Amino acid sequence: MGFGKEPGDRVEAKPHENSGVWLVHEKGGAIVIDRDAGPKALRPMVAAARAAAIQGRPIMIFPEGTRTCEGARQAYQPGIAALYMQLHLPVIPVALNSGLFWGRRYFRKRPGRILVEFLPPIEPGLDRRSFMFELERRIEDATALLIAESKRVENISRAAIVAF
Repeated sequence: MGFGKEPGDRVEAKPHENSGVWLVHEKGGAIVIDRDAGPKALRPMVAAARAAAIQGRPIMIFPEGTRTCEGARQAYQPGIAALYMQLHLPVIPVALNSGLFWGRRYFRKRPGRILVEFLPPIEPGLDRRSFMFELERRIEDATALLIAESKRVENISRAAIVAF
């Protein structure tokens, strides 16, 4: 899911204070979220996102708070609603099939073709509940189609390999 027209800043959860990954993300311009702070993390996240938007920098966020494996459902986190309600920017939902090839908390990736689909924007003005419903519906429906397409292509490829 992204705010703006082009990819840019990411909102990243802070894995550990002493993590090298956290340091790289922060120094690279990501808006870092301290997951341990719970709801208190929303205010600094929104402030950092507002500053990025004022500078014209697009913002990207996984609404579930992390990557999600194929078939798994994660709750959409309140951070995405806070950004939508506070920034008054269009939200561009993005569907991915990457969960087929790169699972949550797995460094190892499987070979395959990752598909990305940018969906029509959700314009500002919806109430929180309507926004969250629409966002999840669009992303989950489009993701299911991308996964089905990938599985169909993978089965055709495997059949061709087995046949030879």
